[in-house]
Amino acid sequence: MKARELLKRLRELIYRLPEQNQLTLARLMYHLHRVSSPEHVKTNCMPPSNIGIVFGPNLLQQREMIPSLELLANMSYQAKVVEIMAAHVHDIFNVSEEELKLLENESIEDEGNERFVGEEDVPHTQSKARKFRKYIF
Repeated sequence: MKARELLKRLRELIYRLPEQNQLTLARLMYHLHRVSSPEHVKTNCMPPSNIGIVFGPNLLQQREMIPSLELLANMSYQAKVVEIMAAHVHDIFNVSEEELKLLENESIEDEGNERFVGEEDVPHTQSKARKFRKYIF
């Protein structure tokens, strides 16, 4: 499967999740994208492949118990999916790298304390990318 098609299918699967789960996943993947950026990899040794190995089994667990041998076989797929999401967060969540950099230092404040934007703060007419931007900053 070509990379573009893979990203498209992954995006479609993510958009089938409940909206709050999508936003939470987007926030986590944005953070993991920053952690695995070339400027940080030199010091933290966490390229996207290592991010996938560490977070894949935790984020993509099976609903039912499966034999441990099958569980081990699935770990490589789980790791690869998380690696792809961390490396391509801007493609999957429709937010450009430039937008992420511009918004990186912005935060929403509530009486001096940073907070996440709640569902009531985001009008339902906004696009998912716009909700993502508001949620992560």
